[in-house]
Amino acid sequence: MVNVITTLLLLTGAEVPEEHLPKLYEEQLPQLHEERLVYKTEKDKEELNGLAVRISLTEEEQDLLERLVTAEAKSEPFEGKVAVAEVVLNRMESEQFPDELEEVVYQENQFCPVTNGSIHNEATEKAEQAVQVALRGTNETNDALFFYNDNIVKTSWLESKQTTTRIGQHVFKK
Repeated sequence: MVNVITTLLLLTGAEVPEEHLPKLYEEQLPQLHEERLVYKTEKDKEELNGLAVRISLTEEEQDLLERLVTAEAKSEPFEGKVAVAEVVLNRMESEQFPDELEEVVYQENQFCPVTNGSIHNEATEKAEQAVQVALRGTNETNDALFFYNDNIVKTSWLESKQTTTRIGQHVFKK
């Protein structure tokens, strides 16, 4: 009889010396091996889904997005930081905006931190974490392409857009 330790070794993919495998159960080994492979494949699939990336960015691009999130959402809750990153990623995927992150960020009159220079400040740890979450593919903003603080900015053009959500002081629109 295949003992519990041998079975566990087989299921985890460890090498089991042949002398520990009784001849009586040799026909069961392929089945045990297949079960282990199925488990491993499902586990790998779950791990890949957990690490899936919505958009792949270079280190420089990721740093730029983290600095933008820091400057745009410094006093916002974590979800608001994620949402700001999402808007940038949504724009990259939209036909209405450029495909490249740098072009989206530096598009004229789009982000105040570009105009006032705060885009050049170092990113916060929370902004770095928020960008990581957004890159994995969240939808905090319900596909928003714009955001603004309606206590500071008054614009009929943005107000005419469909509101998707409000997080912290930011209103998100599409």
